[in-house]
Amino acid sequence: MSALAELQDVLAPAKKKRKAKEPETLDQAVERLTSAKNIKWSDDERSILNTVVGALEIGDLKWDHAAKKLGKKNVMDLFAELNEVKRNRTKQYVIDTKPDNFWIVQDTLTLDRVRKMLETEPETAWDTETTGLDLFLDRIVGWSVYMPNHDVAVYVPFAHETGQVQVTESEALGVAREYLENPSNRTIWHHFKYDGHMFANHGIAVANPYWDTQSVSKMLNEHEPSHRLKDLYARYVSNEEAIFFEDLFDDFKIYDKDVILSGNLRGRRWSQDI
Repeated sequence: MSALAELQDVLAPAKKKRKAKEPETLDQAVERLTSAKNIKWSDDERSILNTVVGALEIGDLKWDHAAKKLGKKNVMDLFAELNEVKRNRTKQYVIDTKPDNFWIVQDTLTLDRVRKMLETEPETAWDTETTGLDLFLDRIVGWSVYMPNHDVAVYVPFAHETGQVQVTESEALGVAREYLENPSNRTIWHHFKYDGHMFANHGIAVANPYWDTQSVSKMLNEHEPSHRLKDLYARYVSNEEAIFFEDLFDDFKIYDKDVILSGNLRGRRWSQDI
């Protein structure tokens, strides 16, 4: 046997060992996962797999192929991670793109300014944020109003459980009461049956609920696929993609959410929809 052949015989086991340690590529992992007879994929799961693969390819997700093979459970975990990444990006986008005419009122000086502005606003749009949807037991944690003459939308949080600076309940509801109980002020709502009841839970009787966009939507088109405010806005006013609460959070509670994010979403809603 030649010296070269002897050397190849000596190196062959080491070469095979190195080859065995090489991690599979992403394409190889996908091929293995989709061709294995013992791994079943529904159509939705295949869509999730494609989404995860795309995110891995562009670097939105990371996976250490050398440390561990990619499995179906890992794919689902990565998809959940990707959703959180997207949510955080959307949250940052909401904060970074907040226009100057969206105010989150966290001090009495600004609240007093809002009160004075309301004195010159005969027609405004309102919304409430609450602890839940029970008409009798739940309470308001903040209210929002859009003032068209000033072109300013404000959110006044007072009971968010976040530790952030807020005005007191009596201060916030005092300004709302002064305006809402004046019958000369016309107010616009979306589902007033709910919001009006929430204010009533705090002893505030809305004197002049002039317009309800949800009721009007149902009267004009009872077969509308959705009567949500942002869906109606996207359908009839603008094709701009709306940001929904569920795009940012995994539940529908607002009282434990950042008041800056909450206020920005409220401001966007009313400045667009009035």
